[in-house]
Amino acid sequence: LEEEVALLRSTKVGMFALSAIRKVSQLRERVDAAKDKFAGLLEYFGESRDSKMQPHELFEIIATFVRTFDVARGDVDKIEKEKKRDENKKDKDDAKAAAASRRSGDATEKNEKLKAIQENQTPIKKNILNTHARPPSNRPMPRASSMQPNLGAVLSDLKRAASAKWNAQGTPTP
Repeated sequence: LEEEVALLRSTKVGMFALSAIRKVSQLRERVDAAKDKFAGLLEYFGESRDSKMQPHELFEIIATFVRTFDVARGDVDKIEKEKKRDENKKDKDDAKAAAASRRSGDATEKNEKLKAIQENQTPIKKNILNTHARPPSNRPMPRASSMQPNLGAVLSDLKRAASAKWNAQGTPTP
């Protein structure tokens, strides 16, 4: 064997053959290691070492599982987002209902206060002698609006002037 190796080293073709033999033996060792690891993988997934399952069959099963798992995870995420959206919508609706309830409670409270004030007020005594006492004009007095804040003062001044004029004529003020 040593003589054969010496002869192979003496030529270029022989050197190539020795290099190829060394590489092939390394590849065989790697193939045997891969077969051992595959057998361990089969055991890990519940198959026996003597199983006739080929590597491509096992990896096809794993790839199918991963795809199905990704779809299921997407479905679960979608369901969770819908639940969260529905929960947020319910919270908003509850907040709106509570606000509306507070507003209606405020309105009810205001109505009750107004009713109490009206019940406690004494009625205005009318002038029995002159039931037709009105300002000189038959038109009602204009009212100030919130859009014209100074108009209220002007109208008050006009009303006082009309009352003073009316009093000067000797008729009772309403």
